Amino acid sequence: IYKDSLNFTGDKVETVGTVESCFGGYQSYAQTYGIPRLEDLKGHVFIRSDCFRSDPEFWDEVIEIERRCSRSIRVPHYPMAQRMARAGLGFTVCTSFGQAFDNDVQIFSHLGRRQTPVFAVFHGSNWRGQRGFQLREDVLKVMKNSFRGISTMGRGVNGQSAAQKP
Repeated sequence: IYKDSLNFTGDKVETVGTVESCFGGYQSYAQTYGIPRLEDLKGHVFIRSDCFRSDPEFWDEVIEIERRCSRSIRVPHYPMAQRMARAGLGFTVCTSFGQAFDNDVQIFSHLGRRQTPVFAVFHGSNWRGQRGFQLREDVLKVMKNSFRGISTMGRGVNGQSAAQKP
């Protein structure tokens, strides 16, 4: 969702962080089929969930990667795509939020990645006044710290997980 589309009169919209979307797979897939490269995607299986449609620029990349693969599996939601990828059935889209602390995920950053902003929307009268203001600030502090931790933990240099660092 883009901030411009969040047009609530009198509501507070705050950016709390970003989520990185990229392509990745689990070690079981990479060990069996190798790391997918743009020139050899025909030999790979892509697992696609429609949950990334809200980011049209990254969605175009998802569709292009799927088109280049000889086989794809379409699933209704992100957790199912992750379960299938964990089982070694293919590679999929990973996010810094979903896989930040999973040492078994190998990120294929050479296939594409995207930073997507995340917003908090405070709607209604409960967020107004001094008590509402303080509660909103407390919630924002926790959310921003959570996203800051996700962006600095779990991924090392060149998209490697902490376990993959030399």
